[in-house]
Amino acid sequence: MAKQTINIGTVPNDRTGDPLRTAFTKVNSNFTEVYNSIAAIEIPVGTRFTQPIPTTSKGVSGDALGAVALDSGYIYYCAASYTDGLVDIWKRVAWSNDTW
Repeated sequence: MAKQTINIGTVPNDRTGDPLRTAFTKVNSNFTEVYNSIAAIEIPVGTRFTQPIPTTSKGVSGDALGAVALDSGYIYYCAASYTDGLVDIWKRVAWSNDTW
């Protein structure tokens, strides 16, 4: 589903925007999509990561949605399964390995 934008009208109280029920139906739909997306990527406690570190954001054959890899500088997440090597499928976030 694409994001549903609430029509707020041109100026306050001009009655050209979405009625409240329509607006909050869109809000609920948007939140449901966000929550479902988050639930789909939850990582079970005790999971060990053995995925090879990606060398490119495009990935390689066999890379699958949900794969996670770690190294001393980044956490990598595969946001889509590999298709043709033309699309960025890996995302990475820098992290610090400082002690607590």
